Amino acid sequence: MITAIDYPNGPGLYIPRFNSWDRSAPETHTRLITEANEVTKSVYARTVRLLKHWNRQNGQALCSWNIKALALFSVTSQVALITSMRDWFSYAIGELKKGETADPAKVAVKPIKLNAPPTEVIKKLEDSLAKLDKAILYDLAGYPVLAQKELADLFNDSEMLPAPSRDAVLREGVRFHNAPQGKPSSAFGAPVLASSAALATAAAPAAAVTPVRSWAP
Repeated sequence: MITAIDYPNGPGLYIPRFNSWDRSAPETHTRLITEANEVTKSVYARTVRLLKHWNRQNGQALCSWNIKALALFSVTSQVALITSMRDWFSYAIGELKKGETADPAKVAVKPIKLNAPPTEVIKKLEDSLAKLDKAILYDLAGYPVLAQKELADLFNDSEMLPAPSRDAVLREGVRFHNAPQGKPSSAFGAPVLASSAALATAAAPAAAVTPVRSWAP
């Protein structure tokens, strides 16, 4: 709970901050997020949870509200979580290259601050998107173990998504290098629904809704 007073000349509230006040619109933010969850059948909430976990495990360059705000404009339909995550990374990179994220409610005067220099944050997002793309391409090409390794590296949390064993990675790596005709393309096409069991724990299809954590089977 927070103490706040109504902003007298328009929408939003004044929220205390040390020796000054910040103008914000938490009630509007709540409405926007509720609507996003309804439209996406909770894909928005599940995607945000995965992204917040990724953020915590990889230096926390973004605050939670920044992740949610960017998701309001990139996670807008009922798709697979791996697809919505890719949409978010791609959108976030483009927007942060333009500048810091503006208040989605168009009330706060200042944009949402980053927890690190913009170039560092963008580089982290680009590296993560590359891992995600690689995982999808490996999976589509029939290399689920290599795909799982990329996702495990992305989330950096063995309790959430364990990496496959070293032997399994080596075996599949040999198969990959011995079959160049089966290698995934270096270009990524339209976002797709991941199909392998290796990706299912982190990217279950949106239709497979279960009342558990985002990354549970």
